[in-house]
Amino acid sequence: MKRALFGFIIVLALFSAVILNACGDDDDSDSDSDSPDDDTASPDDDANDDADDDDDIATPESILAKYSAMADAVAASMNDEQYFHDDTWHMHYGDGFMYGPSYDMAAATRTGDEFHAQRGIAALDTNMFMVEAASESLGGLIEAFGQVENLSMALLGLLETAPYLQVPEYTQSAANLIRLVDILSKLMGDYLPPELGEFAGMTYGPTAISSMIALLQMGLVIADPAGDVQAHLDRTAEILERIHETAWSDEAGIYRFAPDDDRLMLYPNATMMLAYGRALELTGNSQYAHRISDIYEGIQPLRAVSGDHFYSPYSREEAGAEDVDYATLSSQNYLMIGLWLAWANTGEQRYLDDVDRILGWIESHLFVDGLLKHHWVNGRVADERDLYDFCSGCNLQTLYIMQIIALDAAAL
Repeated sequence: MKRALFGFIIVLALFSAVILNACGDDDDSDSDSDSPDDDTASPDDDANDDADDDDDIATPESILAKYSAMADAVAASMNDEQYFHDDTWHMHYGDGFMYGPSYDMAAATRTGDEFHAQRGIAALDTNMFMVEAASESLGGLIEAFGQVENLSMALLGLLETAPYLQVPEYTQSAANLIRLVDILSKLMGDYLPPELGEFAGMTYGPTAISSMIALLQMGLVIADPAGDVQAHLDRTAEILERIHETAWSDEAGIYRFAPDDDRLMLYPNATMMLAYGRALELTGNSQYAHRISDIYEGIQPLRAVSGDHFYSPYSREEAGAEDVDYATLSSQNYLMIGLWLAWANTGEQRYLDDVDRILGWIESHLFVDGLLKHHWVNGRVADERDLYDFCSGCNLQTLYIMQIIALDAAAL
């Protein structure tokens, strides 16, 4: 029995961690902190003020005007059959199962394009098959161990697309699996201990992966507004409060990577910002807005001297980075989603301005030959010299962000 329970816990730890999959960016246990070195400190307040003065005030419409050409080029490139065939995305390191159909269904909703609708539904049918196979029992979840990375993203894809495509079978499949995940989360007190698995514990950290459990509960609220909404919101509040009690540092003003790890890291704070933004959207609880603001202030030391992106060296050592200015596309994407939710639910301009700046950095630094490259390292964009230089999943993330902005802009 103890052996079986340990197996279940390990599956949940890995299952949750890969939700944060950064397209193959496995970290090393000796990875450097996300904090910049002392001699490369982030810009001071005056520098930030100057940057603000130089920037136009961003709006959803202005962001679309600036970056739609880039998004259109990336979208055209991603239509190549090498990236999507046999009803599934390829070369995506897991992210395609969520962001592929999410992008397609948002695009279909906005434009009525049948190509996007058909491709999105085909991908979601594949997702549902995977999720149902794992939802039959805890044993079924363990049997899916070898495909857990793809499984987690497939689950989130079914939830994220529900506002664009109401298919009860998709939502029910997701709910069945989340029920099992929630059982395991409760067994661990809603905060995953860092010793559970090197990948889960050392790459993104237990704070980041625990926040994803809360996002699953909120996903069900959005996907099934006629369901037991209050129960899911109550569970969300329990999980978020448990994370806060365990990982928030009053002294540093950040969420710790782990309870005993005070390094300033981008992923745990970006994902908590994202979770609080979604919670604020669903509940209107002003406490979540205050916590978003606290996180935003806390991550400012990670802001690049240029002011237009944030350092994210969780895989800096693996990538061979020789200076502090290392950033991956996926980390900027996750932060942008959190910033967008923060702006959409508080109206604070600083969050939207940062979405604008980050997209500008992506266009100027990672946009090459109609596609977005994987990261920036040693003063150059990733290329064939690097272990990873491209993944379709990161490109789909950015495309989905642009669709969210376009849909919200149309609704304003």
